[in-house]
Amino acid sequence: MKRIICSIACMVALNSANAATYTFSGKVTFLRTHDSHFGTNYDWFSLDTFTPTSVPTCPGNLARIKDDIKGQRMYKVLLTAKMLQTSVQISLDDAFKDTSGYCFLQYIDT
Repeated sequence: MKRIICSIACMVALNSANAATYTFSGKVTFLRTHDSHFGTNYDWFSLDTFTPTSVPTCPGNLARIKDDIKGQRMYKVLLTAKMLQTSVQISLDDAFKDTSGYCFLQYIDT
């Protein structure tokens, strides 16, 4: 039993050690929300500075926003920034992904 607990603790520590945080600044070029009946319950966005290789461990040039209270606030900030065509600074951490491998938005600065 001790070996199992030790193995799990080591795997968690290794995964955390390999995680990387990415910070980007740019204008919101894409913002999508949809009814959860048609797919996963997430919204997603892109910045003009994203490229398909911006975050090597996350696919494409999109990031996800969780559908919870904090995610709804983040969506509003991104929508406002898009409407005003102003830049934002965001952070993604490749340790926090959805089941498709897309990174979740961690924070936004305006």
